[in-house]
Amino acid sequence: MMLISVVCLFALSLTAAPIGPDTSLDTVPVMIHSFYGKHDSVPWPRSQADLEILAKYRQVVIEKFEGPCWLECYQHNNCSSSCGTEDYIVGTAQGIKKINPNVSITFYLNSVMSFPMYHYDALLYKNVSLLLHDKTGKIGKLQNDAGMKNLSVPDFGQEGARQLHLAEIKKYMDTGAIDGIFSDKAVKSASKDQLCNHDCIDLTDDVATAWSNGHQQLMYDVQELLGEGVNMVKGGCDWYQGNRTSIYTENLSPNQDSIDKILAFQKAGHRFVYAYAGKNCEEEVIATFLMVVEEGTFINCYKWDPMFEKALGAPVGPAKKSGNVYTRSFASGTTATVDVKKNTGSITWAS
Repeated sequence: MMLISVVCLFALSLTAAPIGPDTSLDTVPVMIHSFYGKHDSVPWPRSQADLEILAKYRQVVIEKFEGPCWLECYQHNNCSSSCGTEDYIVGTAQGIKKINPNVSITFYLNSVMSFPMYHYDALLYKNVSLLLHDKTGKIGKLQNDAGMKNLSVPDFGQEGARQLHLAEIKKYMDTGAIDGIFSDKAVKSASKDQLCNHDCIDLTDDVATAWSNGHQQLMYDVQELLGEGVNMVKGGCDWYQGNRTSIYTENLSPNQDSIDKILAFQKAGHRFVYAYAGKNCEEEVIATFLMVVEEGTFINCYKWDPMFEKALGAPVGPAKKSGNVYTRSFASGTTATVDVKKNTGSITWAS
């Protein structure tokens, strides 16, 4: 019964143009990449209280763990595309949008591996010629980072496979609840005639070259389709350039390397830059982020904190460095300090 109600929500939604996250600096620009349901069976639909917390963020990335499909498939080996992870992602997105329509919602869609609990996987198997085959003619299989095995790969060297991927995204957009895509594994290429992720698929040279080129082209095509929405790609994709692109990096902490990475992404001219912190956004981590924050730069925090509602304002200038200590001030009167040698940081919030 629950799945039926989700599908109905999916079908009855009105189309709305995708939106990017709010870039204002009145407060700290915070987004969340949700891993709700990855490890344990959790309530679905989410509670109203949980949705109201998510609705406070500028952007919410909803992962493949949403709903019961992931645990059924991964832990209980009961994989079925009829479960439809997409329906659960969209259902949560619609719940958030009902509270705050200005939240930018990003849908997890791996850019390499097809997960068997997605409806999309069944579509691929209706035309297996669009799947990547190894050099012996067998359908290639990879393993994801969490240990799910036997995942097929669309053959993005073919125009038909790219168009099918784009058509899937268009379905999500047409619900009016999805604004962007998290294109996980966009950094992958079939180098040395292999496509690898824990396992490897051996390819002929022409298929490997076509797949790599098609995969890169697809990322730009996804962004073109999304318009003002966001196609998120992990830093390391040196080919992914332009003032429409969006890059994220991990492990933000109060050190020089973290600051340098974000500054480099900003200098490269990406439209949006995301700094992923660890499990908690302690004050020292937020202080580090404030050394590099500009309009279009966001921090990913897994837990909402009251300090995210405190006044910030535009920076009065770039961070100043004296020895190992960075300082930066903001229009509201808020100031932040980071010592990159001691790996410490603090914030004095405006009254």
